[in-house]
Amino acid sequence: MHEEFDIGVPTIVNEEKVPMVYMRVYGYENDMSEVWNYMNEWCDTRGILQKERRYIGLFLNHPSFTIHNKTRYLACIQTDANVFRSGKVGKCVISEGKFAKFNFTCNHLELYQLMHIAYIKWLFNSKYEVRNFPAYVEYKNPKNLLKNEILEVDFYMPIQLIS
Repeated sequence: MHEEFDIGVPTIVNEEKVPMVYMRVYGYENDMSEVWNYMNEWCDTRGILQKERRYIGLFLNHPSFTIHNKTRYLACIQTDANVFRSGKVGKCVISEGKFAKFNFTCNHLELYQLMHIAYIKWLFNSKYEVRNFPAYVEYKNPKNLLKNEILEVDFYMPIQLIS
C-alpha cells in the first residue's frame, strides 16, 4: 500500500442515470488496454462512437475486501443507442445517486490503491457511509486508456448520510 498517495478532498455530487454497453472482466490488472480496445472497436463498428462518450469502469467488488486481480469489473461505454447485446457485450444502466467524486492521475494499479485509501481514510472520517451500489471511475482521457498510459480519472464512491 502506498500511504504517500494524496487522495485530496472529494466533491459531493448527484449523478444522473447513465445507459451503457459493457464487457465483464474477472480480474483487474495493471494493463486493461486489451479489454478497452475490444470495447472501443465493438462500439465503433456499431456507430456508437460518432458522438463523444463516457468511458466508465464499474467495480463490482469493494477494493478494501478484494485484491485487484480477483475483482469483478465492467468496462463500460456510455450509449443510449438501440444496440443489441452481442457476444461478450451486454447493456446496463448506472443508477442515479449521491457520490463522493475524487480526481486521480495514476495507472490502473495505483487507481485501485487510491480507491482503497479513499474508503479507509476519507469515508471513515466523513459524515457518510457507503450505499449499496458499486463504485465507478470515469476515464477522462480514453486515448491513454487504450494505450495503457497514465490515466486521468474521476472516482465516484456511492455514499449516503449516516443515519
